[in-house]
Amino acid sequence: MNVTMSDIRSVDRPVHSLWSKVALEPLTVRLAAVIASKTNISSLTLTYISFLLAIVSAGLFLVAEPAALVSAALIYQASTLADGLDGAVARAKPGAGSLAGVALDHALDPVRLVINVMALAYGQYVLLDNPLPLLLATAFVAVHFSDWTQPRTIHKLRRAYRSLYEPRLTPTDEVAIAVKNRFERHGMRVIFFSIHERELCVLLIGPMLGIVESMLVAGTLLAMLFFVLRLRFDVALLKNTLVNQTTEYLGDTENKWETGLANE
Repeated sequence: MNVTMSDIRSVDRPVHSLWSKVALEPLTVRLAAVIASKTNISSLTLTYISFLLAIVSAGLFLVAEPAALVSAALIYQASTLADGLDGAVARAKPGAGSLAGVALDHALDPVRLVINVMALAYGQYVLLDNPLPLLLATAFVAVHFSDWTQPRTIHKLRRAYRSLYEPRLTPTDEVAIAVKNRFERHGMRVIFFSIHERELCVLLIGPMLGIVESMLVAGTLLAMLFFVLRLRFDVALLKNTLVNQTTEYLGDTENKWETGLANE
């Protein structure tokens, strides 16, 4: 089966965060087209490769020596790339995916992140004999996963607007919608600091430059800021769907990249 880069992009997410747009998405598209066309590698195999690379990077983060930290940071980025490839191949190549692959992909993503962040923090704790990295890593993980509550929050707000409150667009809502539309015209999410950008701060920049604690603090604060911004934008978009009957991008389930080329 000949799968082109255009095929991959046709079932790709419509918008991307900053690091995804600049680095991960271009690489994923090119590699996924080659893997889907030239090999028999399944998406499940790519999921396993991603997780195995994450285990290797976590082990190196524990070592905490400069060379090990640099190697771990690069290997973790390779793990992230493989994690993106499994979905791209599954969507673009009918039969390449499976229910087991979908389940493992979603189940292993948080494990992959947590074991690496905590391994990095523990390595620094042992190296410096200071518990501060562990405390900062705990705060980062807590804030990082707070945005997993967002879909549930939007679901509750949707029910409230339908039964208790009348949705009305305010001037602030109109500005939020206009800003979001401007970003998306360029293929960018308005919430451009997301999962991959947090990982970039904590698991690439911090270890490679020897500023682990500073990047844990920066990643945590930026994650908190963009969590609040995302909630505000999503409220505006939710109101817009109810007032103007639009189909705003409040989640991934309505986009054709979920179904893949087989259903085009």
